[in-house]
Amino acid sequence: MPDRINHRPNLPPITQPSTSHTSPTNNTSPTNNTSPTSHTSPTNNTTPTGGITAEMQRTLGLAQANHTSPVLKTWFAPYEDTRKPELALLDEVIAARKADPRTFQEGQNPYKINYAVYNISSQEILEKLAEANRAGVDVQVLIEEDQLDPKKTWNDGDDYLIRNGFEFAPDHKQLTPEERHTADLIGIKNSTLMHLKTRIFEYPDPQTGDLKQTVLTGSMNPGESAVHNDENLMQINDPRVARRYIEMYEAVRDGKEIKNEFDPQSPINVMFTGAPVKDGQSVTRQIFNMIDQEKEAIFLSVFTLRNLTTDSDRQNLVDKLKAAHDRGVPVVVITDKKQSDGVDAQGNRTFSDDQTEDLLQKAGIPTYEALNPSGPFNAMHAKSAIFGLTDMKVITDTGNWTKAALSGRGSRYAQNEESYLFVDSGKLDNNQTGMRYLGNFLNLLRAYAPQNPDQPAAEELINKLSSHPAWPRVNVDFSVMAHTFMGQDVYITGNHPAVGNWTQDGPGLKLNTSPGRYPFWESGGALELPFGAQFEYKIVKREPNGSLQWEAGPNAFLIVDPTDIRSGQGLGNTLLRSDDFTPP
Repeated sequence: MPDRINHRPNLPPITQPSTSHTSPTNNTSPTNNTSPTSHTSPTNNTTPTGGITAEMQRTLGLAQANHTSPVLKTWFAPYEDTRKPELALLDEVIAARKADPRTFQEGQNPYKINYAVYNISSQEILEKLAEANRAGVDVQVLIEEDQLDPKKTWNDGDDYLIRNGFEFAPDHKQLTPEERHTADLIGIKNSTLMHLKTRIFEYPDPQTGDLKQTVLTGSMNPGESAVHNDENLMQINDPRVARRYIEMYEAVRDGKEIKNEFDPQSPINVMFTGAPVKDGQSVTRQIFNMIDQEKEAIFLSVFTLRNLTTDSDRQNLVDKLKAAHDRGVPVVVITDKKQSDGVDAQGNRTFSDDQTEDLLQKAGIPTYEALNPSGPFNAMHAKSAIFGLTDMKVITDTGNWTKAALSGRGSRYAQNEESYLFVDSGKLDNNQTGMRYLGNFLNLLRAYAPQNPDQPAAEELINKLSSHPAWPRVNVDFSVMAHTFMGQDVYITGNHPAVGNWTQDGPGLKLNTSPGRYPFWESGGALELPFGAQFEYKIVKREPNGSLQWEAGPNAFLIVDPTDIRSGQGLGNTLLRSDDFTPP
């Protein structure tokens, strides 16, 4: 049985068509509307002109759906608002501190905001950090020392914080243990990179007094331009996992050691790399084990991808992925072109050309190099892997798949401080997180496949992938408010066989009504489609004599992904359209 996950985007209302309007507009497969910036979050979705009226909401009894786990929430840039959740958490701690009249001695303040980030430049976030500091929150920011270089004039967040009273220490190694706890802004100076994106928010619950600990992390730095990258940002509400991030934060700041742990019974595990990690399980070994065990699908979208090895392995990452491909597991890879080819946005050489993507392509694995069109310094900055379809697992967070991050043969420990989150989505939320990442991966594939004409076209590959027997399927419901004459029928038709291929393969998907439901016409879950399919469509009224009355205006657009908001999905159970057709 397919998942009963349906859609109701906020789409333009139907308007009275002209008498000459007898065919769909733009009735071919979408071309320019599949980039990450082409689809935006719906607005005004309760007004009559927004496509879903308040009457329709009341009549159908639909409520907004939540497709995220309370333990782990994920947002994807650039088409989701990744700034809002971070500002909301900052505001939460500030408001809680302002409501508490107590004063605290140094080191005893339970209201804390701790950032360990590669860099920071978002003015909104900087202003909130300064506000929190003034409000009496214990704020501390750790930044990679290399990013504090005055020559990097674009990184001036540290200057803003210093101007707003933050006590600054450029080198954590020069601080006493006490100073490491009291300094507000600390440069982490090592021979390698502090590449974390950890934001920790702590405060006592006003009702219970229990300490609330929330972590934000992901590929996304709190920077101005990051919102235009392909990124993810995650909110973690699991106390055990949050505590592990806090331990790593303290280990980086205080020069302590931390041991990696992995509990196969837990739906969420985090593992770290870098100087503090001196024992425990290897991240690379865990990744290789997952590749070796996978039987259904492997999809990688990784900013910097290198041919990893471990000390004990005679095989490398390419060998592992090729072996999976050879045993019939679909493997698809997306990586950033500037990182794989060692060039800038203009194609100028910046470092040596890595061969990993070439080796993967030679092995027959579809591999796409992505050049983010938003600007010369923007990137396909995702760091995620999806394993499986029936029981989906995700690896994601800050770390690239490089030897500096994950070590290589001859190097016992990885060098950069990174975090890698392992999510068993089947256990966590019945694959909802996995479906979120799969939908985002398909979005990246559609955005960047045209840049790689030597690789399979996106729709060709997605159609092939979706034929897998374990590929998730979705029941799509349509509900249309349509005023009709006796004998008229209402259909959905579009450029997909399931809806008639613009009436070339039949009239389309017939909607039904009844005296108690009119003027609502509904499909009743009659349309079952593969997850991730996309098509254009229109509403059509069919007269008793067979003539058609087409919906006016541009074609509507549907992505069969219940968690996607780019064409208005991710909002509930039924795809609704309102209708301005009225009898003459």
